[in-house]
Amino acid sequence: MTKRTLLSIAIALKIANAAQAGLVQYEFAGHVVRGSDPRFFPPSSAASSPIGPGAPVTGRLSYDPNVTIETTGSRYTDYRQTTPAELVIQIGGVDFATHGDFLATVINELLDAWLNPGQRDYGISFVDGEDPFNPLATGRLPATGNTILINGIPVSGIIGLGFDDRTLLPRSASTDLPARMDVARLGPPHAGIYYLLGDPLGRQKSVRLSIRINTIRQVPEPHTAAAVVALGAISLLGAGRPR
Repeated sequence: MTKRTLLSIAIALKIANAAQAGLVQYEFAGHVVRGSDPRFFPPSSAASSPIGPGAPVTGRLSYDPNVTIETTGSRYTDYRQTTPAELVIQIGGVDFATHGDFLATVINELLDAWLNPGQRDYGISFVDGEDPFNPLATGRLPATGNTILINGIPVSGIIGLGFDDRTLLPRSASTDLPARMDVARLGPPHAGIYYLLGDPLGRQKSVRLSIRINTIRQVPEPHTAAAVVALGAISLLGAGRPR
């Protein structure tokens, strides 16, 4: 094996490691289960479709599984995410988002006060912002700010996506943020958005949207990413062979 071949192998391995070290990305789709935005429901020309029960939802999530622990407790571990990590939920032509500076939390028997009230969760959540009317419900979350973005404009509110392990089978003691969600076990996630609206008279109205996620997939698919890395490695090895 020549030095050039060895160098090609080293470069290929470096490419593979870099691919694994990047952001984990998911795309999802679902619909609004409860809640409506009075600006867009009943149907109006202000949005491409009404925001209310049954409205279709699409979105994307990206996070870095390699960040250090932000805070930890006996039943949870927080990992603070920064740009370019993001959570974006699109409904009726409106973008609800957080771009960086949100918490990814590995949960173990934590009583969920917001995304799934009254139930003890096993799973992983991605949340940013603060409940406008009940800040204590989101506890430590104000560390990431108390606003979300609606079409790029900061608004007092909270946005979240949560994966729950409903099997109640014993879980690993690891608190690491996974590089790949076990969706088969966790099941489709649920999502929620809660924010305040103001009118010209200074009055405020709260909007709470509960969202059911029907489909979710990792992008690129793990086997596709592996194939791309393998193809790059083969190309490099081929380049290293003497002609």
